[in-house]
Amino acid sequence: MAEFILMYQGGADMGAMTPEQGKAHREKWMAWIKGLGDQVVSAGQPLKGNRSLTSTGGVEAKGADAISGFAVIRVADMDEALKIAGADPFLELGGTMQVAEMVQMGG
Repeated sequence: MAEFILMYQGGADMGAMTPEQGKAHREKWMAWIKGLGDQVVSAGQPLKGNRSLTSTGGVEAKGADAISGFAVIRVADMDEALKIAGADPFLELGGTMQVAEMVQMGG
């Protein structure tokens, strides 16, 4: 089994939703993550205040492709990770996801 990180990018502004819409989306996402059972290594959490640090020491404000959250799963291969990511309710918010295998470093 390998670990994969699901990185959320963009999507609707949760703050612009009504409280009822936000609650319904959170409940749907929680049911999805719970349904994955022991495949979930880390349910992750939303991120905010993104900044990029350049090689010259400059700081840039959040761009359109900023990561807005993450989760880590353990599955057999990339195909399975993509299938799981494709069922994530986050995609209903209009965002995109990056899926990458996490390489274990020896040490």
